[in-house]
Amino acid sequence: MFALSKTHHLAMVTPMHWKCKSLPPSVGEAEIRRLAEELHVTPVTVQLLLLRGICQREAMHRFLSPRLRYLRPVGSWPGVDHAAQIVARAVAEGKRIAIWGDYDVDGITATVLAKDSILAGGVVAVVNKDLCCGCQGCVQCCPFGAITYLEQEAKCEVNQALCKGCGTCAATCPSEAITLLGFSHLQLYTQIDEALTA
Repeated sequence: MFALSKTHHLAMVTPMHWKCKSLPPSVGEAEIRRLAEELHVTPVTVQLLLLRGICQREAMHRFLSPRLRYLRPVGSWPGVDHAAQIVARAVAEGKRIAIWGDYDVDGITATVLAKDSILAGGVVAVVNKDLCCGCQGCVQCCPFGAITYLEQEAKCEVNQALCKGCGTCAATCPSEAITLLGFSHLQLYTQIDEALTA
């Protein structure tokens, strides 16, 4: 076993030269206090955001209170298509799958969501925005809170990480804008009829 002495360890540390950024000249103390009050944070937090280049109130709010709708689409993640093919092939072949997540909140959450998705067979709802009328019936009926209304587009959107593929939204949608991946509307209606007559 090799151990470094304290003096040797300190000699290896590279000295740091800090350069302090300046706040944008257009933002004064009154503006910082106003933003801090509106965002319910301290003026120091506002100053730190300004130094990071986050200068607009909406951008600050988005940084401080992230929402799922701000996430990049899953399909744009590097390697996700290849990983999905591997998992789908393993499920189809009946192979065992080990799901591993690191021991923090996002790791445990991702592990549970991955397990639930695989057990559900990967069935999730998808909204065709060309057909969506924006009635928000699906938002109200979703038992998992997986659907949000996008005010700017006046359309609804499914958060596939929260969707359990139950089909309630597809059955409710008056414009047939929602489909479940892996099921046709006819199959859904047949399942609903069977459930009602059982």
